[in-house]
Amino acid sequence: MEKGWKIYNYVDHRGNNAIKIWMQSLEKNDRARLDQKIDMLSTNGPDLPPGLLSDTKLRHIKKIRLNGKVAIRLMLCKGPINNNIEFTLLYGAREQDRQLIPWDAVERAEIRRQEIINNQLRRCDHV
Repeated sequence: MEKGWKIYNYVDHRGNNAIKIWMQSLEKNDRARLDQKIDMLSTNGPDLPPGLLSDTKLRHIKKIRLNGKVAIRLMLCKGPINNNIEFTLLYGAREQDRQLIPWDAVERAEIRRQEIINNQLRRCDHV
């Protein structure tokens, strides 16, 4: 049986795992809750409980919502290299008063998605 869906992290132009760095900036409790949701994504792929993945204004970009003291939003996409077996975590943000911080987080995630399509070295395995 297939192990599940592969999860990747975006890597910046310096070779830094941008998602790992962002996740390390979160409080330990929030990081644990986010890891749990990422594990569910890996196990179930797009067949997730309602509300785990939310749409954004851009077709390819979804977000994981994590509510708490700080409303955390993790932008991701299916693929973008193989849409049938993988997700790539693209950009971490937060939400306040129904506004993303930074306000252009979805667009930044789409730019990163395009970078990965053009150069697969711009991502690494999620650990």
